[in-house]
Amino acid sequence: MSKVSTNAARSFIHRTPRRENNTVVTVQNNFSKMFLHGNQIAWHERDGSTALSMCGWGTLTTRARLNAILEAMQSAWRVFQKRGVQYATNLRTGDVQELSTSAPFWLDSDDNLSM
Repeated sequence: MSKVSTNAARSFIHRTPRRENNTVVTVQNNFSKMFLHGNQIAWHERDGSTALSMCGWGTLTTRARLNAILEAMQSAWRVFQKRGVQYATNLRTGDVQELSTSAPFWLDSDDNLSM
């Protein structure tokens, strides 16, 4: 995992603003948002869940940023691509879910993924 992804994920989780290369983490009212090339790819919801999105860009860099956040959250979920299709897999249970590149998905505090 790249240093940029790791640093940005830590900043996102700890709600610390950061700007590095193409990635920006902002904090407002104790809620973090992460942007990649100006696209909001992650944010905290008021209910305590975390929303993640590829914003239509199922790229290696987008997946790297999202996976860094998932790892920093100590989530069992990771995102990957197979034959051009985006998926989320749970490393503990083996569950695999197909993801939309344009719609967000959410992770709650119990590590449950929903779309």
